[in-house]
Amino acid sequence: MATEQPSTVTTESGSLAKWASWLAGLVGLWVLASPFVLSGEIAEGTPLWSNVVGGLAILILAAYGAYAIRSLAETATNTAGEWSGWIAAIAGLWIAVSPFVLSGEIAEGTVMWSNVGGGVIALVLAAYAGYFLQQRS
Repeated sequence: MATEQPSTVTTESGSLAKWASWLAGLVGLWVLASPFVLSGEIAEGTPLWSNVVGGLAILILAAYGAYAIRSLAETATNTAGEWSGWIAAIAGLWIAVSPFVLSGEIAEGTVMWSNVGGGVIALVLAAYAGYFLQQRS
């Protein structure tokens, strides 16, 4: 009994989605670390915890999304993790808008643009991975 090979498009899309998920995880790691790396520019309290929790959520959910994409490629029936990309995208959206929602608590400049840029990048990458998982499950 011959097994059918996945199409090149599905394989390439899966590989791209897996890379997008891992890159979103790296952005989450940056968001998590940025208050400490860019010390002195972010206030303590709410903005600090927003970055720590948001970055950690993006990192964990993106890693789980990459795992789910790999599992999907191996079993072709795995539906685990189709939600992880979408939740990571929502966390990315929060990181992007948090400088404006928490206005006055986050210093303008480097940290603000780090949050906006990192949040938008995480949003796009995680949404792509979530979309891929949703289409394949």
